[in-house]
Amino acid sequence: MKRRVFRLAAMADLHCKVASGGSFKEIFSHIGEDSDALVLCGDLIDCGLPEEAEILLKELSDLLRKIPVVGVFGNHEFECGKIDLVRKIFADGGITILDGDACEIDGVGFAGVKGFCGGFGERVLEPWGESIIKQFVRQAIDEALKLESALARLRTDQRVALLHYAPIAATVVGEPPEIFPFLGCKPARRTPEPLSRDCSDSRSCTSRQSRGTDKQRGASLQRRDEIARKRGSDAPALSHSRVACESKNVDYGRLCARY
Repeated sequence: MKRRVFRLAAMADLHCKVASGGSFKEIFSHIGEDSDALVLCGDLIDCGLPEEAEILLKELSDLLRKIPVVGVFGNHEFECGKIDLVRKIFADGGITILDGDACEIDGVGFAGVKGFCGGFGERVLEPWGESIIKQFVRQAIDEALKLESALARLRTDQRVALLHYAPIAATVVGEPPEIFPFLGCKPARRTPEPLSRDCSDSRSCTSRQSRGTDKQRGASLQRRDEIARKRGSDAPALSHSRVACESKNVDYGRLCARY
């Protein structure tokens, strides 16, 4: 049986506000025509207000009738302390929010967590000194463990990991170096590395776009289009909002995965 292309659209940092009604209808309409699923990689709403969640759900209503929508939360969803209500609004509306969970769509597996900050590699924050520092590092480790557990539960050939915070330093290249530790975390030791160790066939989608130099961006876009052509997709690439999909540190605006 011929294997068809699974077209995955990815967006992040929508920061939907109470006054954002009507702002996303057009882009969601295009996604519904060209994609088999949509993933949302955090900061879906701006201040964590239930009213913002209701607005975004209304914007997504037509799309939800056409394709599945899966997402993870970012830091903005937690701002007002109403995360449980926001989660319920999205779940009741048909959006699957992952937090150490996994799901499957047409033979493609999805695992997701918010992630956390703390830095990358040898410069990562270590659990040493004050108890508040140790709690901070523990949060980063817990998020990594949740992702590893979720990925391990998937039995699909193709697996996609969703995060809001960056899982690798390459994803934040182009941002001011001073804020790198606040944009993601990948410890050199202690924390499991589920994306590199456990899942050679996994892809990750995060809210941080790997900017890099103009030459690097051009190479990434060319590589993305070459892969899309090889996999039989003649659909135009979808626009994206500060989102990166990494496979061997390559930035994809749209992930096309065969299954």
